[in-house]
Amino acid sequence: MSKLVSYAEKFGEKALAQRLGFLLEFLEVADENILKRLAQLTGKAYVKLDLMGGEEGKYLAKWRLKVNLSKEALTEWQRY
Repeated sequence: MSKLVSYAEKFGEKALAQRLGFLLEFLEVADENILKRLAQLTGKAYVKLDLMGGEEGKYLAKWRLKVNLSKEALTEWQRY
């Protein structure tokens, strides 16, 4: 996990930081330090969580993210 955070920091990948921060927080798998590091990288523009997904979804100000996937879609992998 820290390698992804370091990558986002090193290359200034704002969209990666936004998506990763949201997902780690949503899944409750990151500590506050990692979330703070990612939050500092967040850009000003909103990005879609799923690039190929539709336009419908809720805007999440904390991560500047348009969450265009349902909770079910985000947790479907847990069934396996």
